[in-house]
Amino acid sequence: MRKGIIISVVALAIFAALWWYVSSVSPAPSEETGTVGESGFSLRKFFPFGQGSTGTENPTGNTADTGNTTVEENVAGLPVPDLRKVSESPVAGAVAIGTGTSTVIRYLDKGTGHIYDTGTNSLAQEKVSNTTIPKVHSALWLSKGESLVMRYVRDDRATVESFYAKLTASKTQGNETLKELEGVFLQKNIKEISVSPNKTRIFSLIKNGTKGTGVISLGDGSKKTSFDLPFYEFTPYWGAEGSITLTTKASVRVLGYAYTLNTSTGSFSKLFGGVSGLTTRTNNDGAKVLFADNSLALSVFDTAKGGVSSLPLKTLPEKCVWSSKDKNTLYCAVPISIPMGDYPDAWYQGVVSFSDGLWKINILTGETTLVADFGKQGKDIDATELLLTPQENFLVFLNKKDSSLWILKIVSEI
Repeated sequence: MRKGIIISVVALAIFAALWWYVSSVSPAPSEETGTVGESGFSLRKFFPFGQGSTGTENPTGNTADTGNTTVEENVAGLPVPDLRKVSESPVAGAVAIGTGTSTVIRYLDKGTGHIYDTGTNSLAQEKVSNTTIPKVHSALWLSKGESLVMRYVRDDRATVESFYAKLTASKTQGNETLKELEGVFLQKNIKEISVSPNKTRIFSLIKNGTKGTGVISLGDGSKKTSFDLPFYEFTPYWGAEGSITLTTKASVRVLGYAYTLNTSTGSFSKLFGGVSGLTTRTNNDGAKVLFADNSLALSVFDTAKGGVSSLPLKTLPEKCVWSSKDKNTLYCAVPISIPMGDYPDAWYQGVVSFSDGLWKINILTGETTLVADFGKQGKDIDATELLLTPQENFLVFLNKKDSSLWILKIVSEI
């Protein structure tokens, strides 16, 4: 009996000491602003933020982590490699900002929701925002990197949240100048979201019974235009401003079809189909659709003439990006070898992972040029989410193996 009392007293003493320490170094969040003290301690760092109301809000109550804004300082005279890994931690999405010789790459850390900048010609990284938003699955950037839509699954695993956030004016926090994220929640359980080429609007795909509804709006969900769709199991891709390509969900077990939705009139029409495992990527003027079948053989569909031309490489269109400077040029991450499997299912499910090289493809001539052999550089990369900087002298992508962010210089001179 006495032994039990002693153990209980010791446990209470330890708990009291821990509580005093946390309370003394970390003021509790304010009821009005949700801010915390300079230590940045907040349980919200470890749990997803809760459901918001319909008004403007900060989903995390402006939690702050006032650590050092510089993640990796550039060393004077140290050359920037042509291929470099920007982040060790997983990234939810990136955007290229600026048109000068040195473009800024802005990205969101998947684990914390913190936002960072790095230059294409610099190893230095700067923290832009330390608003903590954990477990973000994807970040879709808008407005030249000043706003974005964050997507995540709630802990109930039944609700998909989409939160539109914009960067506020810079504020001084301790010895740092940082921005915060504020915004509004969009409709729950949006099936898919695609961003317009000029980064000003979004297309949201919503289930409506057995049918679908396509909604074009600003990033915050305002100024909406809705279109009825015959069903909802599409993967949308907004390649050209005037049209959105809607491709049926890809699987080796079904024949896929690609359709186009006119963003002005709402007209919905079939492009082509009857392709097993169909996946697509439309170019910037909507004239060409890159697609692959269940063997990952690449082809191009001409939307005006209706013809199909084959390309000599095998990969998924999701591992490719169209050039904006030359409508006949593609950059694709191409597997060195393709293991036996059901495609694209095996790659989507993570059953199969590729080791890529990067190729440049001319769709008119069929000419292919190896731009980078990642394997020979000692890098095991399964590239996805490819984007070109405005000058198209750098390629930015995620490595699907660990969601790390990479930058590749693809030309020696601008």
